[in-house]
Amino acid sequence: MTKDEQNELKEIEFYSANVNAWINSSFELDRNLLTLSAGGVALLLTLLTTFGVSSSEALVLYIVAMLSFLTCLISVLIVFNKNKSHIEQVLQRNIAIDTTLVFIDKLAIYSFGIGVLLSTIIHCCPIN
Repeated sequence: MTKDEQNELKEIEFYSANVNAWINSSFELDRNLLTLSAGGVALLLTLLTTFGVSSSEALVLYIVAMLSFLTCLISVLIVFNKNKSHIEQVLQRNIAIDTTLVFIDKLAIYSFGIGVLLSTIIHCCPIN
């Protein structure tokens, strides 16, 4: 094996390792969003049933925060399902950016962020 062939094999292996790391980190983010969103819904329900609601504004914050976490949960589940078909397309050399998948992935991240923000407001700034 020549030095050029060895370098080419090293480049292919390096590219493969990078793609694999990118895919794993993307899936890890989605798994964490799923887990943390479920925990966010559970926490909000626990707070709501334990301490109750002090005002209608607080109730609205609870509802919107829970809906944000639920949106994240549903979005991540859709992403998992669409990823399967997208990977199949990539394996068949039909490589195209799935704009729907990108949108839903961003929706999951933003809705989780909104849920965290509203949960923080509920916790730190009690509305009477």
